[in-house]
Amino acid sequence: MPVLAIGGGDRTGSAVAEALLPHAPRLTGLVAPTGHFVVEEDPAWFLQALTGFLDPAPVSR
Repeated sequence: MPVLAIGGGDRTGSAVAEALLPHAPRLTGLVAPTGHFVVEEDPAWFLQALTGFLDPAPVSR
């Protein structure tokens, strides 16, 4: 199962992904350019990261 782990660059950084890696072999780890509250601090970055994770190869219509 794909798993997305996001850590804030000012706080947790890659620690979130590193903690989950032994349990999630299909892990995508990202470090946001924010502090602890990623969604509040940079909603555009979060939306882009989440959209890219959920739909990595959009279908042309």
